[in-house]
Amino acid sequence: MRGGTTSGVIYPLAVCALAEHYTFRNVGGASAGAIGAATTAAAEYGRYRQPAAPVTGEAVHPGFAGWPG
Repeated sequence: MRGGTTSGVIYPLAVCALAEHYTFRNVGGASAGAIGAATTAAAEYGRYRQPAAPVTGEAVHPGFAGWPG
């Protein structure tokens, strides 16, 4: 994906249309295209990842990221 303002507007729409029929495996880009590529990769990851298990009991820590707080 290339950069540029127009690309930043067009890529999300194009990716949404293509995602209805295709699976994205390798994406990359520069400037605005990199933002589009990153969100495309995140969306593909979210489409197929396993749901997170609930966090309970000893796994729960106070504060941010387990730091005391």
